[in-house]
Amino acid sequence: MSKETPNNQASNLASSLGPLGLVPKLLDPKDINFGNRCRSDYDDQGELLKSIKEHGILQSILVLERPNQNYLLLAGGRRLKIALDLGLPTIPALVSTVEMDEYTIRVCELVENIHRKDFTFTEELKIKQKIHELMIQKHGIRLAGSQEKTGWTKQNTAELLGVSKSSIISDLRLANVIEAVPEVFTDVKTKSEAKKVLEKLVRKITIEDKAAEFEKRTSDLPKNNLVNSYLVRDFFEGIKTIHDNSFDFAEIDPPYVMDLKYLRKNDGFSSLYDKEEYKDSYIKDYPLFLTNLMKEIYRTLVMGGQGILWLCLDTLNTAIDICTSLGFSCGYHRIGSWIKPTSYGCQSQVPHILLAQSMEFFIYFTKGQNSKLNIPGSLNHFSYKPVPPSSKIHPTERPIELIQNILDVFVGAGSRVIVPFAGSGNTLLACANLKMSAIGFDLSKSYRDGFITRVYEQPYQNYRSYTHDNREVC
Repeated sequence: MSKETPNNQASNLASSLGPLGLVPKLLDPKDINFGNRCRSDYDDQGELLKSIKEHGILQSILVLERPNQNYLLLAGGRRLKIALDLGLPTIPALVSTVEMDEYTIRVCELVENIHRKDFTFTEELKIKQKIHELMIQKHGIRLAGSQEKTGWTKQNTAELLGVSKSSIISDLRLANVIEAVPEVFTDVKTKSEAKKVLEKLVRKITIEDKAAEFEKRTSDLPKNNLVNSYLVRDFFEGIKTIHDNSFDFAEIDPPYVMDLKYLRKNDGFSSLYDKEEYKDSYIKDYPLFLTNLMKEIYRTLVMGGQGILWLCLDTLNTAIDICTSLGFSCGYHRIGSWIKPTSYGCQSQVPHILLAQSMEFFIYFTKGQNSKLNIPGSLNHFSYKPVPPSSKIHPTERPIELIQNILDVFVGAGSRVIVPFAGSGNTLLACANLKMSAIGFDLSKSYRDGFITRVYEQPYQNYRSYTHDNREVC
């Protein structure tokens, strides 16, 4: 936070509040009244006390001259407290000789505090908000673009505090949101983090509003059908309504690095991602979870049906053993990978020890005996850039182009696809591009809202994750 000397503060105050009639004087500290100030704790003297003992008070305090009364402190509470504690006979002061109302007195104190005290970012925002509100109470509000000469604006507050207009607009907006929904910012430590949370919140609300509006449309039947293929429902409940031998392919991206009990308690990935608590913690009951999952996949796939199962290498042996025991053709020779050709989007939990991971793995399997690939001779690795964070709906979202390429390798147009954990819905969009039918499940309405927005904002059967400037690398 920027620091200002009292003279600079006085200059800013004078330019915004009008002439203060400042006169430099040496005053007896006992002749200065603290007044009814919002700050009463002056114990955090630290380095200032040491400096004053060695060099004296080098910066003047700011006081208001009042007829037949003691001077009233406007700025410099810690210096005055130290002067009184040390029994100093005089203290340098800038004495304002003009009459001030309560609004101006409060603003003087708040402006001092915002530059002097080591506030948390929320305290800083509250002070800026209070200063702006006080000045509006005093002068009235002047709307942007108004030809009126009177009234207070955000530009005036910016000039008063010595910051840019854009900065004060951003801070006041953030202060108002924190005041309205403080629980959203409970674990946020810095203003920078708070701004990111606000951006996510605004984006989420925008997506919800768009999705609600889009769902009112009934004329675009193909897109309506695509939207209806994404079901907000637990997979293990929803799959019970599906007949045996219904699908040709399964694209499975289970929460294999999440704690299942924590997921259920927090309504799926949505709560975790919104709170930035998405973290790698191995599922203790992963074998049981995967066994139940793959039993349903086996039941609902046609004989010769195929699928892929995304996994981390720690679970590779377990996954192959389970799939094989259930009757799938599967093995170590059936491993594929997504290669991220740049460092962008690659992660390491301990970057000072481990290399960043630039690959994600899947095993592919067949129900019963081997089935032929749709594109024979295809390689087992797929090279695509990650989806930019600003474009993501889901934290582990994969690009549509990648999924489309993988699907096309295994099955052709007209295939029926099951997606147990739909997430961003990109697999459903890839299926639409390839003229396949699909059904997906997920617990999060917010992910479905993002999916709906994509369905209607992009051309049908031409859905993409990449813009012109963010093309895939093959």
